[in-house]
Amino acid sequence: MPLASPTAGEYSRLCFRASVHHARDAVVAFKGARYVSAIISCQHAWEMAGKAALAIDGAFAWPPSPRTWMVWHAVMSDVHRTCTRLKFSRRIENALLNLEQWLPPSSRTTNPGPNSEYFFDSVTAWALPADYFGALHARTSIRAIQRVIPLVKAKYQSELKGLRATVPAI
Repeated sequence: MPLASPTAGEYSRLCFRASVHHARDAVVAFKGARYVSAIISCQHAWEMAGKAALAIDGAFAWPPSPRTWMVWHAVMSDVHRTCTRLKFSRRIENALLNLEQWLPPSSRTTNPGPNSEYFFDSVTAWALPADYFGALHARTSIRAIQRVIPLVKAKYQSELKGLRATVPAI
């Protein structure tokens, strides 16, 4: 039996819940000195928090078209264009843009963008050395996520009612 198509509200709640889980994973990875894992978890947390806001304020259609924010990792430009309730400080925005810049390309067959931090291992996947990001990168990213998730929850209180926005301290 095929699954029913989610509504915008259901999709936003799923995305927001996922963002909180990814943020918690980032803190756990950071405490274990696994900084690349912390960065990747922060990337996912921002992507899901942004998609939660976009599902509420943006054009939501299921199944997603290959040319929409629903299938992209980088969501900042769509959040700026669509989500009038969300306003970030310059510091937070820069941290989130760094997370998007550090994302690997969506296809393994394309070359990375000029600002990409990822390396191609020429066999199967994009990869980073385990020590490529340090504690400073991860701490800055986690702090940005710790501010963004409660902000999204506060700006979309009625739509995300009943969900927790708690991210542990680092």
